[in-house]
Amino acid sequence: MSTSKDKKAKALAQEQKSKRQTRTIVIIFAALVVVLLAAALLINSNLLRRNGTAVKINGESFSPVDYNYYYSNAYTNYANQIYSYFPDNPEAYLPDANAPFAGQLYDETTGETWADVFREMAIESMTDTAVKCADGRANGFALSDEQQQAIDDQVARLRTSVEQSGAFRSFDEYLKSRYGAGMNEECFLDVLTRARYAECYDESVREGFTYSDEALEACYRENRDSFDTFAFRYFYISASNFDSLEQAEEAARAYADAADSEQAFIDAARDYDSETFADDDATLRHYQGDILGSVYGDWLRAADRKSGDVTIATMGTSGVYVVYFISRDANAYPMVNAYAVEFDAAGDGDEAAREEMRKRAEEVLTQWEADADHTAENFVNYVTAYSDNTSVENGYLANVYRYQYTGEMNDWLFDEARKPGDVDLVSYDENRCFILFYDGTGDDYCDYQAENKLRTADYDAWTERLTQDVTVKRTWLLSLANK
Repeated sequence: MSTSKDKKAKALAQEQKSKRQTRTIVIIFAALVVVLLAAALLINSNLLRRNGTAVKINGESFSPVDYNYYYSNAYTNYANQIYSYFPDNPEAYLPDANAPFAGQLYDETTGETWADVFREMAIESMTDTAVKCADGRANGFALSDEQQQAIDDQVARLRTSVEQSGAFRSFDEYLKSRYGAGMNEECFLDVLTRARYAECYDESVREGFTYSDEALEACYRENRDSFDTFAFRYFYISASNFDSLEQAEEAARAYADAADSEQAFIDAARDYDSETFADDDATLRHYQGDILGSVYGDWLRAADRKSGDVTIATMGTSGVYVVYFISRDANAYPMVNAYAVEFDAAGDGDEAAREEMRKRAEEVLTQWEADADHTAENFVNYVTAYSDNTSVENGYLANVYRYQYTGEMNDWLFDEARKPGDVDLVSYDENRCFILFYDGTGDDYCDYQAENKLRTADYDAWTERLTQDVTVKRTWLLSLANK
């Protein structure tokens, strides 16, 4: 039998065991809390945002910070397009930039949010970068010193701009506000360099395709109906001005029968609508074959078409075109190169704004004429100082083809007496004019067209090969993005 002493010993042992178990539980719980706190700190730190993998594309890793760069650019590029297409009411086509995109529906029927839209745009752009970087490395491509310097200069210009604005305490603070948590100058330079590497490699591949004269000639011959430039005249007779479409067609035939010369066609158009066709060139067009359209395009492209031919072409039930064929050009001429200082009429382009535009242009031209240095290099300084268009680098218009610019500008550029170094002020339209510096001739337009078609086909085949069987893996770290 157990004695009282034995019972006390057992009770004491049990109590000590219970205390040890409790202490163990407390230690485990404390350790778990420490682990969870450490994990929370790690997750909310910049370490994972900068070094973790949020998306892996064919083995190419992108961190949450990288993803944010592409996501932000996707939104910015989309917004810029909307502002360009719908300048009067862009807000109707954009999400509220001050509210989370994930809470704003893009498509009510599918439940797709704006965040979904920009995420897919970002991953599409990341995929393009990933496959081209991988292919570039496999083929030994490296950025040139000039290309790397251009990247460094871009970052330096942005840093200077931010510092001069005074809106942020540091460049890193600006980058964080622009691209999200974790972004700093080092990360920005890394992600920008990778993106530019892909772009530079892409350009080197596209420009690396070469073609023989025989290949260019064969390509042009095969596509001449699309490449050739057609000179013709036309005017449109609306059926709404008659009791029926048949009456409109009858009137069109009468005008066509009377147009036994180009001047007679001009007169016929003016007889139909004296206001619209008051100018002799109001009916004149110079179009490449690929944009002639389906109503009268086949007629103009016909192999047996000759100067002075006239036809009518009915467009559905709405009206009838009267068309006069002048000529077909195989584009066997050199394109031209020029520098341009552009002047635009301010605001809505009223008469006062147009007069001010012309005055500014004439003053700059006078300044140029008084300048002793009439080199192209010095003209670029005028472009930088005075041009209203900063989107064209150095204002250089390379390989301009006939009728790319209309009216006085086209006539000046392709004047047979034009010689390198010529400078003049020419009008483009009533709200825009240019001071042009003629820089000589470029490639033959027919070769340029053929080469561009062949190059585009080869480039498209290359990009299609790169993007076949692409694998995109998204990890849980993607949840750290956009924060």
